Amino acid sequence: MVTGDLFGTPEPEIVPGRKLAARLEAVLIADGDGFATRPVDRFDLTLEGIAGDHHAGHVRRAGGREPWYPRGTAIRSGRQVSIVSAEDLAEVAAALGLAAVPPEAIGANMVLSGVARLSFLPAGSRLFLAGGAALVVEAQNAPCRDAGAALA
Repeated sequence: MVTGDLFGTPEPEIVPGRKLAARLEAVLIADGDGFATRPVDRFDLTLEGIAGDHHAGHVRRAGGREPWYPRGTAIRSGRQVSIVSAEDLAEVAAALGLAAVPPEAIGANMVLSGVARLSFLPAGSRLFLAGGAALVVEAQNAPCRDAGAALA
């Protein structure tokens, strides 16, 4: 279907590349001193991320992942929510010879099932939640050096 704007210029219909259905398996929050998350029954998702979570906020301090900024410089935060798939966690666990990789150990906030290779969704992908929230994929989150310590 082609529609027009106020000047009669045709505008193409925007059609999503594909739709994926997923199931929310767990929600977790990092509200303590450390990196690890803990399961919760629910959380409040705001424009700054998960209320009370360590990664919430529009800005964060630059660290080792941003060598072009002096450490501690306030920069835009693109990591308010960390989402992983149950299938990817199982694949990583199998590759490491582990029984499981708990999402808490890697700081995950949401665990989805039904979307294998979730981390390969391209930047700009939209995730629409049943409650009306929409999340935008910005990038893969590089692993922290401390994440594996909880598995050892």
